[in-house]
Amino acid sequence: MALDSSDIGPVQYAVIAFPDGKLTGDVAPALAEVVQSGAVRIIDLAFVQCDDDGTPRYLELDTIPADLAAALERVDGEVHGLLSEDDLKDLAMSLPPGSAGLFVVWEALWSKRLVGAMRESGGELVAMELIPHDVVVAAVDALGG
Repeated sequence: MALDSSDIGPVQYAVIAFPDGKLTGDVAPALAEVVQSGAVRIIDLAFVQCDDDGTPRYLELDTIPADLAAALERVDGEVHGLLSEDDLKDLAMSLPPGSAGLFVVWEALWSKRLVGAMRESGGELVAMELIPHDVVVAAVDALGG
């Protein structure tokens, strides 16, 4: 499905780091589930492996581990190539030497209707951020929950 800039919802990216340098297939089935549920649409995916000196190597789908490739086959959608070479370099800088990373860009389909209603009402989404898990856990724990 081609991207339509007039009808796109909020887009987010995630950098999933694998500190031991091993990309495994455990993340891909979960990603497939959220895509199949209609919550998100994958816009781009990229893989990087950082050598021990921190030099990034970008991996194509045919060079990633077989279990990860097999699991990603279940992720419906097209990869549109939204991430530029400069984006990949910037994201790779967030990974420590000897690690691997999966970069995912997705459209948050779950919020598309709400954002559309905001736009039609003359409003605009000006901020949207994920709160890190450890921050949420600490806040809930502080509340005694």
